[in-house]
Amino acid sequence: MWIVDCGFENIDIPCRANELEELLWKEWLRANRLGAYSSSTIIGCNTRRYHGLLVGAATPPVARLMTLSTVMEQLVVGENTYDLATNEFRDTFSPRGFEYLKTFRDDTAATFVYEVAGVKLTKQVLLAQDASAVAVRYELSDPQHSARLILRPFTAMRDFHSLRSVEEPHNMAWDKSADGIVVLDHAAAAPPVYISCTPADFRAEEQWWYRFLYRAEAARGQGCYEDLYSPGVFVVHSSSAGVSQLTASLGERVEVDFDKTLKHRRDKLTSLAAPVAHLGGGARRLAMAADAFIVTRPGRSGTGSSILAGFPWFADWGRDTFIALPGLLLTTGQFAQARQVFSTYAENISLGMIPNRFDDYGGEAHYNSIDASLWFIIAAERYMQAIEADAPPSDKRAKNFWPGVLLPACETILANYRAGTRFGIAADADGLLAGGSYQT
Repeated sequence: MWIVDCGFENIDIPCRANELEELLWKEWLRANRLGAYSSSTIIGCNTRRYHGLLVGAATPPVARLMTLSTVMEQLVVGENTYDLATNEFRDTFSPRGFEYLKTFRDDTAATFVYEVAGVKLTKQVLLAQDASAVAVRYELSDPQHSARLILRPFTAMRDFHSLRSVEEPHNMAWDKSADGIVVLDHAAAAPPVYISCTPADFRAEEQWWYRFLYRAEAARGQGCYEDLYSPGVFVVHSSSAGVSQLTASLGERVEVDFDKTLKHRRDKLTSLAAPVAHLGGGARRLAMAADAFIVTRPGRSGTGSSILAGFPWFADWGRDTFIALPGLLLTTGQFAQARQVFSTYAENISLGMIPNRFDDYGGEAHYNSIDASLWFIIAAERYMQAIEADAPPSDKRAKNFWPGVLLPACETILANYRAGTRFGIAADADGLLAGGSYQT
C-alpha cells in the first residue's frame, strides 16, 4: 500500500505485537520534481532496499542514490534511555521504537508522534522541492525532566537498486563540513552526502551495523540484507531549544527552511486539488498524490517535464507517460506542464517513435515500443479537447501548441508507421499496423 502526498489523515499506531505485521506493509512516500524521494513504513522501519529518508537523484530525474537510509533516535530522560527507531533483523526487531509511537500523520510532512516518560516527541520528514535534500524536524514538548535527543544517521551511499555490503570494496569515510559533516565512499564515483543538525553537537563515533533485513525484498525473492555505515551521533540538549532539525543533501550543502518549504508545498497541493474538489475527497487526495510522479527532465530546448512510471524503482517511460498524462495534468488543469511533457518527447522522436523509456543512468533513450507513440497521439487529442473546454480564451499558447508542436510530431509518427520503422512496424495492405520481433 502506497501513501503518496495524499491528504491529511491520522493513523493511530497500536502497540500490540500481533498488529505489527499489518503496520509493516503500510508505506508512505514523498517525492519532488528532481526524482528524489523519501519513503518508509508508517512505523519508520525500512522494509525495502528502496526505503530511505533521502534517495537523491544524481542526474535528475534518474541515477538515484540511496544516501541517508535512516536515523536512529534515542531519547534520554533523566537516567533512562529510550530507543525510538525500529529496525528488523533476522528473527527480531531491534530497537522496538514502535512501542512508543502513538500516531502517524499523513501530512505534507510525514509526521510521527512518540510519547515516553512524560515527554512528547514529534518527528516530521520534509523533502526539499528544488534539491536532493531532506529535513527531519524534531520537537520536544511537555518534558517532566531534563531530556536530550541522540541522533545517529546511517548512510548507504549506493545505487538505489543495489544493496550495501561491508565485505564489498568500499572506502566509507566522513569529514567535517561548514556546519556539520560530509560522508562519502572514496571507492565510488557517487557524490557525497552532507549532514547537519542544529542546534546539536556532533560526536564522532564510527560504526557499521550489519544485516538489516528488508522483508519486502525477501518476499520478492531478492537479496534482502544490508550493512549500513554511521559516522557518529548528533546530541541535542532540551535546554538548547524545543525544536531541532537534521538536514541531509546529496552533492552539495543545502539549507532547508522547514516552515517556508512546508507552506509552499501545502499550498501547491491544495491548488492541485481545487479543480477536482467537487468530485469529493477521494478525487482530491488522488490529485495531490498524482503530483509525486511529475518530474523535470533536461531537454534540448531547456528544462522539460516527464512522468515517472511508478515508485519506487521506475523511471519515466513513454507508454506510461501518455496513458497517465490526461488524468495527472489535464484533469487538474496543468496545461503548461502538459505542454512541457509533450515537448520533451516530441524533440526525442526518432524514426517516428517516441522513447519507450529514458535511460536510468543518462544514456541514450530506448526505442522499443510499438504503442508508445500511438498513446502520444491519443494524449494529444485529449489535450486539444481539454483546452477547448477549459483553457482561457486568452491563452494563445494553449491553442498554438497544436500547429507548432503536436501536429508535426503526430504527422512524423504516422508517416513513419505508414512507411515502416524499427522492429518491422508498418501498415500492411489493409491499413492495419503490424510489427514486432524478439526485441520488442
